[in-house]
Amino acid sequence: MSDADDVVQLDLTLSVTVVPQANNLALFVRLVDELHRGVDDATTLAEALDVEERTVHYYLDFGRWLKLIHVGPNGLTPTGLAFAESVPARGRIFAQAMFARKLVKTVQALKRDSKNEDDLETLDTRAACLKAIKGLTDLSDSTAARRASGVAHMLEAAYKPSRFDWSTGESSGEHHRKLEYTGRSFATALGARQFGAAREIRIGFPRQVRMFVEHEGHGISAKVWTRASWNTSDGGAVWFGGVPINASTVEVATRGGRDLRRFLVQVVPYVSLTVALLTYRDRAGRPSTRLTHDMYGLRVWEHNREVGTPLDVVERLAQELEIVPTKAVPKELRHADSALLEPGDDADLLEVLCGAGFIVPRDTTYVVNAGIDAELREAKGDTASLAELLRPAWSALATLLRDKR
Repeated sequence: MSDADDVVQLDLTLSVTVVPQANNLALFVRLVDELHRGVDDATTLAEALDVEERTVHYYLDFGRWLKLIHVGPNGLTPTGLAFAESVPARGRIFAQAMFARKLVKTVQALKRDSKNEDDLETLDTRAACLKAIKGLTDLSDSTAARRASGVAHMLEAAYKPSRFDWSTGESSGEHHRKLEYTGRSFATALGARQFGAAREIRIGFPRQVRMFVEHEGHGISAKVWTRASWNTSDGGAVWFGGVPINASTVEVATRGGRDLRRFLVQVVPYVSLTVALLTYRDRAGRPSTRLTHDMYGLRVWEHNREVGTPLDVVERLAQELEIVPTKAVPKELRHADSALLEPGDDADLLEVLCGAGFIVPRDTTYVVNAGIDAELREAKGDTASLAELLRPAWSALATLLRDKR
């Protein structure tokens, strides 16, 4: 089996995948509803769901894996029709379909075998999914980790269907902890730049960020990575860079999707500035920049003009904002695992962006996932949207790109 995430099953008659790539229950529910309404063309489905066509194929493949979708009239099996037509039965049908799959049976067996003398499972769902995937496939470590997160998230709905609104596939909400962490978020500090700031802002990109996304925060000490921001000893500067680790942030990482993306833009400066870079629009509202990956490595382009490598461009953007990129970390972090403190490179940044779903590969170009702009504009209650907080970065980009010409 190939380990390339960008291999798309364009033909529904192809063999069913061993490990599906779907990780968003709400999107799958919407897909089934569209199929039930008679929409069975991938392009039309992509437009209706506001996603890339490749994403439609991933979710069609997931439906075939569950034996809810097939080739033919309506695109739904009898079980799929029952799922579409009876909202109260959806949780039960989904759970039965999940537990019937070989991969999930393997996961269940691994969890049972991990029980200790107190009859408690010592292997959590994601770890069991990863172990099962590695045993059943030849996927690369990073791809297996992403797939494990997706399967684990879907299993959450199978284990506890009452926690989901099956008319939409969304979590009912009250079961999620409120996202809390100590320290100021970088996005808030960035938004304040338009009004001036008294303290110097310093930013770093430790490899801890990649480990957080790939392993959902598991294995990273919550006793060390306690804050989203750290003040210097003299109080004259504040450092942003790592991800704060606690129960609620690990839950967000495990949940993935838009909540994880929003969190990363809030707290991780290199993600915030890269997302601002890739979502920057010209006066006509067209994307101004793109990211490519070929034999020459990762490069950022403004239309057909090369601007530089991602980290290089992000750091020049930071300097335009009077923010100081640094490889140093606060003294409170210097006793952390040295591998997590190492500065990340362009490949690490790419893995974070892909792993969290900000971008997807298309040949040698990475494109921003459909719906990211809407996520940035979304505001909750009286809080500012991420788009408002990123506005200083977009303004600085206009200057940076103009000066580069």
